[in-house]
Amino acid sequence: MTFLPDDEQFLQRLRAHLERVRRLYACPDEGRDAHTDAPVSMPPALARKYPAADKSCRVGAAQEWQYVFPSRDLSVDPRTLAVKRYHLHPSGVQRVITAAVHAAGIPRRATGHTLRAAFAHRLKEAGCQLDDIQKLMGAEHSLSHAD
Repeated sequence: MTFLPDDEQFLQRLRAHLERVRRLYACPDEGRDAHTDAPVSMPPALARKYPAADKSCRVGAAQEWQYVFPSRDLSVDPRTLAVKRYHLHPSGVQRVITAAVHAAGIPRRATGHTLRAAFAHRLKEAGCQLDDIQKLMGAEHSLSHAD
């Protein structure tokens, strides 16, 4: 489960992002691969459970299986050799974080993990219970940290 801020500015930015993603699926850029109706890549067990779900990202279809952060480029699925769209590679997220840290003039290295740990630390300082922090962070098992 993912918790999102209940903040109107955040929600407006998320809606704008999702609209850009919808256009990515609907309109190929000039000179780019025109397979905008390529199905989304799904784990094999999920694809077996929902056999039509990978096609729900196709143009004009419901988009419930669409990635929120899709890759701009299409790839060949090594299992089926079908052309599919995958999620954004984690290194792409790291490049954005690195650029933001640099643009903000922060002299230290920061990663997604750094931001996640800082967020958890601030919640703890604000008096949030450890169980609540773990739920917010998506922890699968309850852990006890004494830091």
